[in-house]
Amino acid sequence: MTSRGRRPHRQRHRAADRRGVSALIVLACLSFATVVAAVLMQAGAAERRYAARLAASHQVEWLAEAGVDRAAAQLAHSASYHGETWPVWTDGSSERRAAVVHIKVEHDAADPKKRRVRIQADLADGPATNVSAAKEVTITLGAL
Repeated sequence: MTSRGRRPHRQRHRAADRRGVSALIVLACLSFATVVAAVLMQAGAAERRYAARLAASHQVEWLAEAGVDRAAAQLAHSASYHGETWPVWTDGSSERRAAVVHIKVEHDAADPKKRRVRIQADLADGPATNVSAAKEVTITLGAL
């Protein structure tokens, strides 16, 4: 055989080597793209959890404020109001959540016209976690 007869075999071998290297490069690029996509999906999920937790935090703060307003309204109606446990269902963006607002009213020992109001608002934020907020205010009867 002449050197001419060997050349096509070498060229076929080099072409196969190039195809193999190209396949490895494509496989590496696909692997890298998969890892980047997985990281972006995890970051997106973490961002959604953070946003939901922040929304629940704001919501429970507003529930505590509503508890103060409720106590003030009840005290305006009756000075003997001592508080209550107020169950509330909140409508979130995608689900209803159970919340409880505990209102406790105590007489101020120094001034019989003042009441100390303690509010504890608890919002269920998933099966194992709660978000809470507490407030304490003094309300003067007759000033409402």
